[in-house]
Amino acid sequence: MAAGSDFSCAITPDRAARCWGGSATSPIIPPAATLFATISAGSHACGIKTDGGAVVCWGSRTGTPADSNNASFASLNVGHNHACAVKTSGALACWGTRTDTPTDTANFAAVSVGFDHACGLKTDGSLACWGDNTDQETALPTDNTGFGAVAAGKNFTSAAKTSGGAVSCWGAFTTLPAANSGFTTLAGGVGHVCGSKAGGVVSCWGDDANDKLAVPADTTFSAFSVGDYHTCARKTDGAVACWGGPTPDPMAMEPAMAATPPDELVPVYNIGVGADFACALNANGKVICWGNTAGTTEKPRTPVPADTVFAALVVAQTHACGIEKAGRAVVCWGDSDDRKLEAPAGSFASIAASDFFTCGVKTDGGAACWGQDALVTLAPPPVLTTAEHTVAVGYNFACVLKPHGAVICWGDDDDGRTQPVEGSYTAIDIHGQGAFACGVRRDTSIACWGWDGDDTSNPHTTVPDTTANPNTGYRAVAVDSGDACGLKNDGIVVCWGGFTPTSHAPNPDQATAKGFVAISAGDGKYCGLKKDSGLFCWGDRKDVPDTAFIAVSPQGDFICGVQTDNKVSCWTSLPDKEVPSALVLPENENVDFIDADFL
Repeated sequence: MAAGSDFSCAITPDRAARCWGGSATSPIIPPAATLFATISAGSHACGIKTDGGAVVCWGSRTGTPADSNNASFASLNVGHNHACAVKTSGALACWGTRTDTPTDTANFAAVSVGFDHACGLKTDGSLACWGDNTDQETALPTDNTGFGAVAAGKNFTSAAKTSGGAVSCWGAFTTLPAANSGFTTLAGGVGHVCGSKAGGVVSCWGDDANDKLAVPADTTFSAFSVGDYHTCARKTDGAVACWGGPTPDPMAMEPAMAATPPDELVPVYNIGVGADFACALNANGKVICWGNTAGTTEKPRTPVPADTVFAALVVAQTHACGIEKAGRAVVCWGDSDDRKLEAPAGSFASIAASDFFTCGVKTDGGAACWGQDALVTLAPPPVLTTAEHTVAVGYNFACVLKPHGAVICWGDDDDGRTQPVEGSYTAIDIHGQGAFACGVRRDTSIACWGWDGDDTSNPHTTVPDTTANPNTGYRAVAVDSGDACGLKNDGIVVCWGGFTPTSHAPNPDQATAKGFVAISAGDGKYCGLKKDSGLFCWGDRKDVPDTAFIAVSPQGDFICGVQTDNKVSCWTSLPDKEVPSALVLPENENVDFIDADFL
């Protein structure tokens, strides 16, 4: 468990990270296809990977220790301005806006990070504290021996002795628990502390504003984590419980979501629509496809490898690929033209498919592409050192987004499509048939590169930048083959490119064009999901079913979406088209679908 400032995270049984809370405009989204041994949260979140022990961070800050990819870490803790981790060797490393550490950085057993200070427990049972000392929070106790737990809160420190489990607190907070003995684990928030005892009993003491001390009665826990104003814990039966409430600051953005865990802590899965078929991955790792079972007799689109449990799924026009959960091998099915189904051997962290080929990043950091020779033989993929890359593919070119924001592209360089605009990026997108790419940069602006279109009055790669609508404040971008739309932090969508804006972009003066939390694009149509799970589409298809959705995938002549009841529905608003019966998912299969695109 990991409770942050206004969000929480947990590790699922198969070691993926799942986060909830934050705000609609600033969701906390863990990296995909990454397995974690442990996680921690403060203003942002970080985790230690199961493979090699490297540190990965996400949220408002994404920095990591300088040698993260070359060192193995045993534990970490995230605060508000910085984070620290202990290597398996016992050495300490800190990063963020504060990088100060104690003089002696060796022989640490654990570390706890507060707002502007941190304290660590040494292997000999002594404490070391460093950072801001305005309230004497780094002033060590006279008897600095025999400690078994330490917690750094906001301008205070708490520690418990190994023998007897008595707690001491110093700094801006000095309150002690009523029954001061037996504590083995401590964590501090804003004006309060929680601790656990043998048997899983958790108690909290200090400031009771926002019900921060309201531990569920008659409940035992196997782990817990304290945020600023709330606590989340894993019960001994595996369920999750949270208590406390939002910050009293009325300007805070949606913090009440932080203490509401999802109904099920399960990995996040996908739905995808091809030219005449669709596939979805359910909560048990089963891929179900429906639609065109022919393609040709030799190349059926929808049969899926039997008895295979998948961890990821991508769907293109005429084929689909999935990453097996065990071993992370890639399996593809559908149209076999151009060797699109001939995935190379190896263990993959992520994949992306276009209409012509598929590319993936391996768990050892290498990249590979297969399918149409035009890309596969045109230029080799870059040499990557870690698996923490996002891959996107288009028409004969591909790009990867590196962990620290750099973008590398390769393939056909017509129109400069492999030459990304300079900057540090948080997201990139390419349409499977597109010849240009767009990305959101860390300064919240959008940059695009590649084919600029044949209509000089509606260039594809020029993002609108006017006094009324400056190129800033974006959080997401969705790219089609000839146009693109960006989603701003305030829920407004802005579109540009080769379409007629009045017919292919939502009118910003209409209430229906505001309040979006995510957008998706495909084949001349766009859909946006709203905070209340409402769906609004524009472009070639505008009508949507009168129901609530958590995800949508537009492609070809159809749109398929995952409803809030986890059922799938498909539709089209073309006057001469009807949804073929083959695209109607059987009722007995229409359960337990979850999708990450809009979470």
